[in-house]
Amino acid sequence: MKSPIIVLFFGIILSLGVDAQVVMRPADAGLQMFLGTDNDRPAVFGVDNEAVMIIEPSYGNIGVNTSFYSGNTLYYPTHAKFHIRTTSTGSNDGSEQGPQLLLDESSTTGYARLRFRNSSLVTTGFTQTGTEINELQGFRRYWDLAAFGGGDSEGEDKLNFFHSGFGNAMSILGNGRVGINTTSPQTTLDVNGFTKSGSESTAYKTKFVNVQETSDCTNNETESIALGVSEHRIISVDVLVNAGTGGWYGPGDRYDNHEYSYKVNGSNLDFKFAAVSGCDFIIRQYRILVTYSSTNLTY
Repeated sequence: MKSPIIVLFFGIILSLGVDAQVVMRPADAGLQMFLGTDNDRPAVFGVDNEAVMIIEPSYGNIGVNTSFYSGNTLYYPTHAKFHIRTTSTGSNDGSEQGPQLLLDESSTTGYARLRFRNSSLVTTGFTQTGTEINELQGFRRYWDLAAFGGGDSEGEDKLNFFHSGFGNAMSILGNGRVGINTTSPQTTLDVNGFTKSGSESTAYKTKFVNVQETSDCTNNETESIALGVSEHRIISVDVLVNAGTGGWYGPGDRYDNHEYSYKVNGSNLDFKFAAVSGCDFIIRQYRILVTYSSTNLTY
């Protein structure tokens, strides 16, 4: 089995002549078969006498289509460990130049993933002569950028920002909806949790209460609506009340004998209605928007 390798090796040397840089070694205890250069010049792989891929010797960077001529000199800049440079049309069927990088999931239901992590060499033992036995291991947690484009509709296509310790932190759907801490956003921006604006702002969120209550004709001056939030966390409350006649009334708005005020009492909103007589204004619809903090307020 060694003869063909030797023949191939000498064939390469003969074809390259005195300037040959190619080094080819068979597998040994440390390396599998090695094919590379014997000096500090880059290794260039090309098609039709044009450089396509370059392995740059200084940092071991790999460049695809990054080389260019300036005068008669060939330059091969690589600005990252893996640098791809080309003009992309976004073609998805191979009829034209496609994207710079394609991660192609082989199943129709899975996600194509790009992983970001830290790693380290971990010593797992020693040889009989005392040499360390090392293993490359991922360090703690990682991020995945996971994309699925095989849904029956745009709303079923997803781009997830996944953290191995938390789960999906953010999801973007094919219909333009963005979810933070939810993979099924119901609006253009759907935040499942509290938000914060500015360095001195407390974290807050809003809650919408939409209910209808019916009083009786003899006891229709008061009403209490459960908010499900303690008064110690409530920042503000906005209210509209409908009397069933087509109009929505704000607090203190004396209009058509419909006037009311309210106060936060514990986790309820207590209403007091004025200018009410008999069965007038007993069927009431409430729209209540509550803004509240993530913790009890101290002021």
